[in-house]
Amino acid sequence: DVDTACPRGKVSQKNSPRCQHSLRPQGGDYMVDDYYNHRIQLCPAASPGSDCTTVAGTGSAASAPTQLNGPKGVAVTTAGDYLVVEQYNHRLQLCPAASPGSLCTAVAGTGSSGSGHAQLNRPADVAVTAGDYLVADADNHRIQLCP
Repeated sequence: DVDTACPRGKVSQKNSPRCQHSLRPQGGDYMVDDYYNHRIQLCPAASPGSDCTTVAGTGSAASAPTQLNGPKGVAVTTAGDYLVVEQYNHRLQLCPAASPGSLCTAVAGTGSSGSGHAQLNRPADVAVTAGDYLVADADNHRIQLCP
């Protein structure tokens, strides 16, 4: 489902997009997690219906540092970079905003589901608070604080 406040962009661009309810602080543009296309889109708030730009992911589900698998949540850090929750890679990726499409870094989760201290199991969302990350670790029924 797409929130009615979210941009629609070109219909052919997105496949089952979810929209976060926060705006990108430096530009006011929308961040959209394009779940089934395995990418994060940046959509211009000033031009609804315009093309969106892929800022993370390649469009193919995989676990390489440039790829995503079921992105389910996105947040913007205080430095302006993107935090992406990957439901099926069981990890939280930090992706540089300055160079879209470049390597992301796993900052939480091991890539395999689990309930250990360093593991996530189908994480569902992320928030930034005081420089730390809060991850909704859905199938472990907990919130993880990641410094």
